[in-house]
Amino acid sequence: MAVQSLGDVAQICAGWNLARKEPGTRDARVIQVRNLPEGGGSVCLPELESVSVPAGTERFVLRGGEVVLTARGTQLRAAQVPHPHEDVIASSNLLVVTPGPTLRSEFLVAFLSSAVGTAALTRLSSSTMGLINLTAKGLERLQMPIPPLEEQDRVASLSMATHEAHHRALEAARQRLALGRALLAHAFAS
Repeated sequence: MAVQSLGDVAQICAGWNLARKEPGTRDARVIQVRNLPEGGGSVCLPELESVSVPAGTERFVLRGGEVVLTARGTQLRAAQVPHPHEDVIASSNLLVVTPGPTLRSEFLVAFLSSAVGTAALTRLSSSTMGLINLTAKGLERLQMPIPPLEEQDRVASLSMATHEAHHRALEAARQRLALGRALLAHAFAS
């Protein structure tokens, strides 16, 4: 299996700086670190905050299939951007990866969310006191396996199935806990 630098198979850039105080001319939804699901997957677009953005931010509008990951923060997270129906922009605390033709975005998210990917990202990060600081240039140097597309699809499917099973199990546990608490509250209310 070929190992390549991410910069050889994808384009990488930083997100948009929300702190700019220019007057807004249109609305866009903004992906922030808190919007990235733990363990990978896709960004849930309806949960995104909408902000007024100035002219000139068009180049920051994301396309479906791009990958966003933590540039600064306390947790390394990565997620795929689904096909948006409105303008969506990544905040400056995120890096945006646009995979080329030899790299599936679902495979990239699976790799970046894996223990191997997280360890590689941590080595590239200039982290201090537990804070991550990844740059686009640093991420371009990330060495990762680039198997044939068919194998990437298999790995991505396995990762997605594992992720979905995990979320279903967590939701079932939340429901059991709520039911148990309701039964106890009823029992002690007498």
